[in-house]
Amino acid sequence: MFSSRHSFWLKRGRLWAVALIAACAVTLATGSEAFASEPGEGSSWTPEIANHTPIQSRDTYSEARSDSGRLVGIYRGEFDDHVWISVDNETPTSIGYGANTSQTTTAPRVIYSNGWFYAFHTGTDGNIYWSRVASGFAAIGASWSAWAPITGQRTYQSVSLATTASGLLMVYRGASDTRMWASWLPVGSVNWAPAQYMGFQSNSAPTVTFNPYWQAFYAVFRGLNDDRVYYAEQYLGQNWWTSAYQLPSIQTNSSPVIASDQAGNLLVTARDYSGHLWLQSRGYLGDWAGWQAENTGWQTNVSPFLSVYRGVIYLLLTGMDAGTIYWKPGYRG
Repeated sequence: MFSSRHSFWLKRGRLWAVALIAACAVTLATGSEAFASEPGEGSSWTPEIANHTPIQSRDTYSEARSDSGRLVGIYRGEFDDHVWISVDNETPTSIGYGANTSQTTTAPRVIYSNGWFYAFHTGTDGNIYWSRVASGFAAIGASWSAWAPITGQRTYQSVSLATTASGLLMVYRGASDTRMWASWLPVGSVNWAPAQYMGFQSNSAPTVTFNPYWQAFYAVFRGLNDDRVYYAEQYLGQNWWTSAYQLPSIQTNSSPVIASDQAGNLLVTARDYSGHLWLQSRGYLGDWAGWQAENTGWQTNVSPFLSVYRGVIYLLLTGMDAGTIYWKPGYRG
């Protein structure tokens, strides 16, 4: 993202980045397919860094920004399966150790909400663990609360979060079957509401975002029997989801991802069977624009991630070059 978070990289490493991208050309699509672009989509990728070193992971990288611009990134270690957190691109730290409470075989998540950063990961025991810190103390590793399980809620995949002024919504695929669940955390509380069945099933975890223009949650997920991309809506204050609507005709074998900017524009991305990414946007007063291939043709083995900051939806990708994390602008409304 073009801000102070990457000032070191952009000022001192631009030529190195060009060389790295050339060296990683094996990750590019080799066919003759033409790649279109979403509005504001970048045309090149930049490595995500921590302590002046590119971050590497074996899974999806997640990040969140505070109102003041503080950046927290979270990821599963490339070699140790520990949950690592980097604040403002500084040296990564781990909240704690232990087979269940700080190790994971899926991608962890972080979100900023109402003055707090919240971190989540799925333990090796299937419990959903969470930790939080006031945004002003996020850079101090000891300030994060100890990992605590969310009572009665379990999964073996990643969770996804959406924030509103009144609280957090968490969605996930259950541990015992293919049903998808949602749970609510009111602002100022540490007690999660019992999970409610969303009415849908999937072989992969759903993802969710909050659209402030429509005051609605949008969830996307992989179809249980057809691998198509579907979305559903729930308006803030309600406890039921609309029917599922298909975004034809991309097929995926991992989780599609959705994000909304502050104006209410939406972006969805999905990874196809070959590992290429596809993007589809919807303006806050428009209709879905149809799938566009990501314009560089890069590939990934895991789901991407979408991050929103100052009117831009950023696309984050785990590369096929030893799991280096890359970012670029994905959409600007």
